[in-house]
Amino acid sequence: MTPNILFKKAINEITRKTSEAKALPAFKMLLAAEIRRTWRAKFLAFDESDVERTLQENIEYYREKGLEEAEVKKFKRLYAELPWRGPRKKI
Repeated sequence: MTPNILFKKAINEITRKTSEAKALPAFKMLLAAEIRRTWRAKFLAFDESDVERTLQENIEYYREKGLEEAEVKKFKRLYAELPWRGPRKKI
């Protein structure tokens, strides 16, 4: 079993930002979008307050436990798929 990656290091790696202050808003946006997508796929009715509550719970959990390597890879892929968030194209 591999050890979990620290929250700060993981979100910096996912968002390709250099500081937690820059990476946290982008990671929150990604996590909220993933929560909404999951709930829509399950045909659940939800309100934005539900999304915010779940988002805060998930962030607190990740701060305490860290992220697993598989989660980091998944979030990196999802982040790159978002508009204007993918890696720069080399010319």
